[in-house]
Amino acid sequence: MDKNKKQKEFYPLESENFLTGPVPLEAKRHLTGFTIIELLMVVAIIGLLVSIALVYLSNVRNEARDASLTAELYEVRNAAELYHSVSQTFIGVCDIDGTLSNNGDFGIIENGIKNYGGVIKCSNNQNKFAVVSTLNLGGCVCVDADGFFGELTEPNCASPLAAPQCPH
Repeated sequence: MDKNKKQKEFYPLESENFLTGPVPLEAKRHLTGFTIIELLMVVAIIGLLVSIALVYLSNVRNEARDASLTAELYEVRNAAELYHSVSQTFIGVCDIDGTLSNNGDFGIIENGIKNYGGVIKCSNNQNKFAVVSTLNLGGCVCVDADGFFGELTEPNCASPLAAPQCPH
């Protein structure tokens, strides 16, 4: 065989093979690619996998928001303790309407909590404070001056804070 001549490769859509000659019509049908049914099945399977992944990612996103809400409430406790060490009172941590006040960093922290989907309830007096925020996946987180920091069950989340203490 001459080195300068390339050996011809066979492509499925060719009408002739250099080794066997013309390709019969029946053989061409089997060499032309995927059928429409096979392609539709692949698209359906991919669609099913994508829908399962989206459901999972939605849950992960809410878990991440809840973790951020919990971290923001921890910051409320730190800011309240700092506020108390300067002013010798917890009055001023909450506004009259039951939200965090704009004193110190409380307003910034409240905006962060709202951005993550939390709803705040706040109560304070001279010696105590309590702040509760809802979570995206249910339940709520509470922090107070007594050192409590944790999740509460649904019935305790729905009731307003009667006293500046977490209902635990």
